[in-house]
Amino acid sequence: MVGAGLKVGTVVVWSEATTGDGELFEEYPKGLAISEQTVYAVADLDTEHWVVDMGAINARLHFGEGTVVALGDTHAWVKINFQESDDDGVVSWVSPKVAQLALPDGYGYARLRYHLLRPKT
Repeated sequence: MVGAGLKVGTVVVWSEATTGDGELFEEYPKGLAISEQTVYAVADLDTEHWVVDMGAINARLHFGEGTVVALGDTHAWVKINFQESDDDGVVSWVSPKVAQLALPDGYGYARLRYHLLRPKT
């Protein structure tokens, strides 16, 4: 079974089995590998448009959601919105690093291991 039933189009969040107290993902190198801390501007393994920012990925998938756009042998590509709006409708980036990528419409991609994800219920 691939990634606990994950498939393209599935809306996902962090797996509760891996979040613990929510701090694990901030504790590199004890947490995720460098390739799993990377935000990509496009879902392409050969892209040079990326930034290491686990905090941004964590914030969006732990408290929000993403959508699976492609699957590999051990990883899923997840499309994530890295912008948010306040009550006045002002749009901001969740991280200065991610803002530097100027992601189209605020969406970027992360390549994450299956066990870090679960379908949003």
